[in-house]
Amino acid sequence: MNIIQNLVPESKYELKCPYEMDAKFIVVHNTANDATARNEIAYMVRNSSSTSYHYAIDDKEIVQGLPENRNGWHAGDGRYGEGNRNGIGIEICWSESGGDRFIAAEKLTAKFIASKLNEKGWGIDKVKKHQDFQKKYCPHRTLDMGWQRFLDMIHAELNNIKPTNSETKNEEVFEMKLNTIKKGSTGGQVAAMQAMLIGFGYDLGTYGADGDFGAVTENALKKYQSEHNLEADGVCGPSTWTSLFSDSEPEEEWVPAVGDIVNFKGGTQYSSASATTGSNAVAGQAKITKVVNGKHPYHLVRTGKTGPYGWVDAGTFTKV
Repeated sequence: MNIIQNLVPESKYELKCPYEMDAKFIVVHNTANDATARNEIAYMVRNSSSTSYHYAIDDKEIVQGLPENRNGWHAGDGRYGEGNRNGIGIEICWSESGGDRFIAAEKLTAKFIASKLNEKGWGIDKVKKHQDFQKKYCPHRTLDMGWQRFLDMIHAELNNIKPTNSETKNEEVFEMKLNTIKKGSTGGQVAAMQAMLIGFGYDLGTYGADGDFGAVTENALKKYQSEHNLEADGVCGPSTWTSLFSDSEPEEEWVPAVGDIVNFKGGTQYSSASATTGSNAVAGQAKITKVVNGKHPYHLVRTGKTGPYGWVDAGTFTKV
C-alpha cells in the first residue's frame, strides 16, 4: 500500500508532536472539510496551530504527516489524555459534502486500517472514534452512515488479508465469515458490498451504502455480475465476493516527481506556487522541475514549442 509522506519537521515537534508514543489504538476522524489528503496534511504541517494527526486519506491517496512514534493533538482530551497520547489519528477527507468521493475515501481508509491492524497484531477493538475521547460528534458523516457499518467494512478487508505473523495474538479477527447476501439482507456486509459497487462506478441512486439490500442494489449487483462473467442472479455469494475484492486491489498510483515528462492538458499557469492569478498556457509536453507544498505545487518547463513554463495545479497533466 503506497503511503505518501509529508512529515512535520523536527523543528515543529514541540508544537505538533512533543511526546514519544507507543501507539495502542487508532482514532478515526472526519475532516469536516472538502480537500485532498495532500492539502489537508500540507496545511497541518505548515500552520502555527498545535492540532496534528498522523494520516489523512482521500479517495485516491494516503498521506502521512506525523511519525507513528510521536503523539498528535487530535482527540481533544488534553495533554495527558488517552486519545492524544496513545492514538494514531486518521482523518477521512471529503466529509463536508460527502458523496462518491467520501464513500471511496472511507473504503480506502477501511483498507488502510485493516492493514495496520494486521501489521500490529491488533483486533477490531483497537479502532476508536474521536467521540470516544471528547464529547464531539466525530467522525460525523461516518457516524451518520453507521459506525458498525464502517467496522464491518474493516472486518471485510481483514478477511482478505493473510496475517503477516502466524503467531499473531489476535488471529481471530481474520476468521470473520462473509455471508451470502441478497435482496432483503441488511447490515454492515451489505454496506461494504454497496460501497465497493459505488467505488466501481455502479449507481445506487440516493440510497448509497445504506446497508439495506433493496431493488436498486440488486439491479446494480446484477449489472456488475453480468459485466464480470458471473451468474447475474443478484445474490452476493463466494464467487461474487471474490470478484469484488479482486477488483478492489488498488493499482500502483503514479506520484508526480521532479524529472518526470508529462503532457500538459492546457490551462492556467502561475508565476509562483502561491499566486492567486495566472495566465493561459496551451497544451504541450513538459518536464517537472520542482514540487512543493502550495496552491500550485508543480513547476513545469515545456520541452517543445508549446506548453507551460510555470507553476500548475495537480490534475492538469498526465504522465508520458
